[in-house]
Amino acid sequence: MATLNIFTKFRYQAYHNDTVVESGTMYYVPPGTELIDCDGIVALFTGLTVAQAKSLLAQCSKTAPTIPTSYTVIVRDCANNDQIEVIWDNSGDPYAVTTGDGFDNSYTFTRAAATDYKGTPILLTPAPILNAVTQSKPRLTGNWYSFVPQSAQNAVIFKRIPPFTPHSSKILIFPGGLYTTDADNGFVGHGWTHGSESMKFPLDTYPTNIKRAIESANYQAAYQAANDSSATSAQKAKLLAWAGPLPAFEGNHLFIDDEASCQLYGKYWWQSFKQTDQKGAGVEYFSVNHEVYIGRTDNPTLEWYRQVGWLTKAIINWAALEGVTLKSGMTDWGNLSQRAPYFFDDIDNESGPTHLTGYPKYMGLGWVEEPYRGATQAAPIAGNTDCGALVLAGKAFVGVGRYLQHTSDGQSLFEKNSDGTLKVVSGNPVWRTDKRSATVTGQDTVIYKDDNFLAMIKRYGIEASHYANYFLRAGSVHLAASNVRGTGYENIRFSSQFRLDTEVQSGLTPEEIGLTGEEFSMLNSRPLYPNWVEDYAMSMYYNSDYIRGWMESQPQSAIGSNAQKARASAEIYAKGFHRAANFDWLIDTTYKPIEPKLWLKKQGIVSTPDDDEHFARKPIIRGAIATASGRRVLVIKQGVWPCQDEDRTTTVTIWVNKSGTLSPGYQFKLVGRQPFAEQWQLPVDFPDFDATDVRIQFHSLLDELITWTGDYRDAKITSHPTPPALA
Repeated sequence: MATLNIFTKFRYQAYHNDTVVESGTMYYVPPGTELIDCDGIVALFTGLTVAQAKSLLAQCSKTAPTIPTSYTVIVRDCANNDQIEVIWDNSGDPYAVTTGDGFDNSYTFTRAAATDYKGTPILLTPAPILNAVTQSKPRLTGNWYSFVPQSAQNAVIFKRIPPFTPHSSKILIFPGGLYTTDADNGFVGHGWTHGSESMKFPLDTYPTNIKRAIESANYQAAYQAANDSSATSAQKAKLLAWAGPLPAFEGNHLFIDDEASCQLYGKYWWQSFKQTDQKGAGVEYFSVNHEVYIGRTDNPTLEWYRQVGWLTKAIINWAALEGVTLKSGMTDWGNLSQRAPYFFDDIDNESGPTHLTGYPKYMGLGWVEEPYRGATQAAPIAGNTDCGALVLAGKAFVGVGRYLQHTSDGQSLFEKNSDGTLKVVSGNPVWRTDKRSATVTGQDTVIYKDDNFLAMIKRYGIEASHYANYFLRAGSVHLAASNVRGTGYENIRFSSQFRLDTEVQSGLTPEEIGLTGEEFSMLNSRPLYPNWVEDYAMSMYYNSDYIRGWMESQPQSAIGSNAQKARASAEIYAKGFHRAANFDWLIDTTYKPIEPKLWLKKQGIVSTPDDDEHFARKPIIRGAIATASGRRVLVIKQGVWPCQDEDRTTTVTIWVNKSGTLSPGYQFKLVGRQPFAEQWQLPVDFPDFDATDVRIQFHSLLDELITWTGDYRDAKITSHPTPPALA
């Protein structure tokens, strides 16, 4: 008999002659026992089979409801026009049954219609509320919903995203400017938890409803520390040499070479967080940004992370003396593993305790960033520096310091033949290298050659870094369960960074990339491409806890005023967080990852390229094998093909083959560059399985049939299996 699981929560209403006589919330316990509502009132119910429940409810109701086949419905007193209506509620169980398709369009908000300074209407159409769903197969496009990007300039309507509560582990830091009307500043609860230093406020008291996460260089605090009565003459000289010349502290900044001076510096940094013009609802997170410097020695790298570590520790300790817990986002030295993995995607062929033989070098010990590097591949992370010790203690975050730097206008990333097919050379599609004018989310800009292949190298590189960090934190264990940690790594938490605009690759000149000086000047302020933003937001949410945005500081302005900036990405990042939070239950359980590929491997930057690793054959598909309410569950957390043409759809078929026991086949769609995410149950009593038992089948952008397992260590499949019948 199919039954509800213990402690599944639901709402109910009991009727007599169409009048509600009783309602409440109850928890299901095994058939034949009691249901207890939230007030502790006990009522005896009878556990019925699905067939019995359908029959009785059909007699008691004016219309027979649809009963989920995997659940027993509880009914009592089905005579004399009495009935009980079970209204399923997911609040007590992530897999409690919900009605509908998971999209609740009841959310609305009120704001007067308006236009930006160019007369473009400011979009006010809201997103739906996302509910959890229990289902036996995936929705074809998962929890994706239509959400037209904002094309009005300097306009972010936070309330387009319905209120939702991110998981308690998530710190989502909005970097945009504040608007002059308070009602337009309601970002908290609509995708964001904190405001950054970019949010300038002109008055002496920062809004007290905004919790803050601040990154700065804070040369002023060094100047104040130099004038502290306890500072020795040597300390004063060092602090002033770091602060730089008055009045703007511009010029040279010479590293401080002793910890005591940094402790004094940290005292004034902490005091600045208590100022009414900074504090808001409280500074809870901070980052030291000291990337402009002059070294005292021939090892400025060591001096840099040593100063960041000393100072970060000092600020945390000064706050602790007053009973305040501060943590650092560590955006200086924010990468755990190599910040540019695409330069290390060749295979490590050496052996020994400091090598990861047979895998891309960026996953190995030698490419863990210096402040965090351990002694062996099995113990790759260490606390031998202050930066490392802070991360191991959970007082600072570390993760991936890369972010989206490129954009798109939605056109193909590949060259085309005259008939519209992909141009192919040596078996692979040819990346575009042309330049063109474009409009992205209402802002005129330019698209150039690096917005194609290099954009994909960087996007896949971010995913490669996320998995490398996960692997290293587990003590270099391949496909470790989500709760596995290396010895001493229990408190390591990850971070990500993002921008609201694009960023020019450092060191480039206009001539190198075929741009005019005017076009080159746009590269730090181009609007981001919405589909890539949504995908990246979901990736950050799944892979990190501290998610920090950046933009050039913007003073308060009227919404829609002439700031010559598109701000659509702010709404799209929130949409991505909203969708990813639909799967927050995974954070509180143990799951096994599905990782069918290493996302950077032999791409050809420093390695011999491998055609099987070409991005035209490699959508990003990352998932999880979990258990919820006693059932095996498949989750696709990330399903996206960032270089697929917008007018192309790829059908993906996925199934499980556990030693000959087959699940049904399941299908979902990768539509253009839209990110897919979904969860569904496997059949009752389906046996436990691992990523190697998962099969993923699709056609490449060149229409070649490809089959993967869920484990990147498995050999290439050349004899493609036929999927089982679809669910």
